[in-house]
Order: sequence, then structure tokens, then C-alpha cells
Amino acid sequence: MFSHETYGFSSLECTIRAFQSTCALALIAQAHRRGLAELVTKQIRSAAGDDFMEPWMDNQKSIFAVILAYLLLHFLHAAASYRLLAHCDPSAGLSSLCVECAGGLFHAGLAHCTLHLNSFLMHYMDFFARVCRHSTISIGKAETTWTCVAAFASSISRLTGAVYLFAIAFAVLEAAPALGQLLLDAEGLELGCGSHWVVPSLSSAVTNLALALYVWRSAVKVTQKCECATSFANHVLSLTSYLPMAERQGLVLHLQLSDAGIRVSGMKITGAVMLKMLSVLTTVAVAVVMQLMSWSQPRQERLQILLKQTVGAVTSG
Repeated sequence: MFSHETYGFSSLECTIRAFQSTCALALIAQAHRRGLAELVTKQIRSAAGDDFMEPWMDNQKSIFAVILAYLLLHFLHAAASYRLLAHCDPSAGLSSLCVECAGGLFHAGLAHCTLHLNSFLMHYMDFFARVCRHSTISIGKAETTWTCVAAFASSISRLTGAVYLFAIAFAVLEAAPALGQLLLDAEGLELGCGSHWVVPSLSSAVTNLALALYVWRSAVKVTQKCECATSFANHVLSLTSYLPMAERQGLVLHLQLSDAGIRVSGMKITGAVMLKMLSVLTTVAVAVVMQLMSWSQPRQERLQILLKQTVGAVTSG
């Protein structure tokens, strides 16, 4: 955000926000250039039918609600930042608001696109399960459907793999200037214009981190469902089909070798990977909280006043 200070943590925060918007716009342009819309349209046409489309469309409502909640919180942070900055530097308030709103919209767009594709892949695997249940004589359609599932998973990993790194990296980077101000320069935590940006910046980073973890969670669910598909297909076909065991095992081997799932730079996003990431974030969060609790009483009072100023900027008319 653009403040009256030329150097320091506040200028670092401004640089990170501008860089975030630039990277997000570059990722959107890259996805468009690689034909993301055409890919989705092709997959929808290949799986057309009410038994596929209706459950998928119902799931889009929950995704839309998550994105809408994120945008609402982000715009509240932007409004608080704008009102606090307007008292210190009225000329910079509008430019700050534009940068923050643009960053939030780009971030939400990338997250919605990724969640949309992961949701489609989840329902594509449900479609594969229904095909398996009806493959009593031949497994040709089941093999073809799973080949499409694996190919689609590979395509969206290639198109959106960078989004996972972008979301988590910039959520952490956005919190760095505010945490640096609080932990490394606590004596410089002044009331009024000096530190008006700290609380809105930190709360915005927390919101972005929550959205990033939600996107990662959707990828973990897709990968887990892909991993369960092998045992599911083997079990269902053994109960419902009249096929010889050799053909059933051929399909199972095909599923195992495809190793479908969401990947980032060749690394499959699994529950274990996300747990490791959560453990690191939790450790950092606990360390920050413990450091703030060890502050002297005057420092804690200054922080409480900053919190009240930010809440007042949001709730005031």
C-alpha cells in the first residue's frame, strides 16, 4: 500500500502487493494462452449428460460461496486500509485501494478457476465409478473413461500447478512486512499514521492464507479419490461383471500405472504434503503469538489501539 513513508516495512508491503497482482495477471494470461477454456469445454462435451452435469453444477454453488466470502473479507480489509490511509495521505488513498482490489480480484479468479477444475475432475471420477458399475460385459468404456480422467488430471496440473505455489507463497509474503514491523521493530510501532497499515495487512494475509489452504485441500481430495479408484474398480467389477479376472486385473493395472492426481512441479499433492505444510505454518503462528504475549504492557496496549482503529475504520459510515 502507498503510504507517506518511502522506505521501511510499509514500502515493502506495497512492493509485495504490486508483485502479487503482476504474477496473478501473468498466470491468468498463461492459462488463457494454453487453451484452458477450450480444455474444459471439450471435457464437458465428452461427459455430457444429466447424470454428470447436475451434481457438478450443484457443487459450483459452494465454490461460489467460498469465493464470495473471500472477496467480501478482502474488500473489508481494503476499505479499512483506504480509510486509515486517507487520514494520513489523501492523495495516495485511491491508488492504494485500486492495487488492493485488483490483487484480490486476480487472487479470487485464480482460486475459482482451480477449484472449478478440481470439482470437475472429482465428478469425472464419480462418472467413472458409474461406468464401472455398468461394465458387466466389457471394460472398454471404463478404460476409455479413466484414460480421459488421467489425461485431464495431467492437463490441469500443467495449467494450474503454479497457482498452488502462488497462493501459499504470496499469503506468507504478504504477512512478512506486518510481522517484521511487529517483531523486529516493535519500538517503532507508533499510533496514528506510522503503523496504520499493520493490522489490515496482517488480516488480509490471513484471509489469503485461508483461501490458499482451501485450494490445496481441494487438490488433496482429488488425489485421494484418484488413489482410491483402483481398489474401488477392482471391488465393483468383481461383484457386478462377468468378465474374466485377467481383464479386470488389466484395468486395475491401467489405473495403477496412470498414477493420476494433482501435481505441482512433478510432486503429487497428498494429505501428507499438506500436513507437513500445516505443521510449519502452525509452528510459525504459535511462535508469533508467544512473542506477542511476551510484550510489555505498553506495547500490548498500542497493539490493541491499532486493532480498535482498524475495526472502527471498517464499521464507520
